[in-house]
Amino acid sequence: MMPIFENLRQAKGFSVNMDVAFFRDVQEMLSEGEELIWHLAELDGDLVAGHLGSYSGNVATYLLGAANDKGRANRSSYMLQWEAMCYAASRGMGWYDLGGIDPIDNPDVYRFKRRMGGYEMAAAGPYERHPSAFAGATLSGVEWALDKARWLSALKR
Repeated sequence: MMPIFENLRQAKGFSVNMDVAFFRDVQEMLSEGEELIWHLAELDGDLVAGHLGSYSGNVATYLLGAANDKGRANRSSYMLQWEAMCYAASRGMGWYDLGGIDPIDNPDVYRFKRRMGGYEMAAAGPYERHPSAFAGATLSGVEWALDKARWLSALKR
């Protein structure tokens, strides 16, 4: 999937913080009952598209997807979304989350998600209030260091 995703990213001109390699590493750190599942599409023996989803609790979440030219011409990504929803339903999950949208900076993904027929939900972002700028900067630095230490520790396992 990595070459297909990278090709799509370059062709469409978008950037991501969490790519195929990131989720490969995350898979190894998940707890029991959590899983990332790839749904893949082949055409004439060639991998043409992939969908990565998270299935936990009552929610299935679309994390990453890509299709090459052949896959896009055959609308493989729509078929994979359907497969992912059927898989979630077979596990008794009541929600399917397509993730965020950005109609300005990523109009192609926005259009793809809008065509799926769901509805848009907005949620408040994470906000913090600190008694002073110094306290806020100090707390942010400590949180950043702890996150990095946890990440490195998990990778060493």
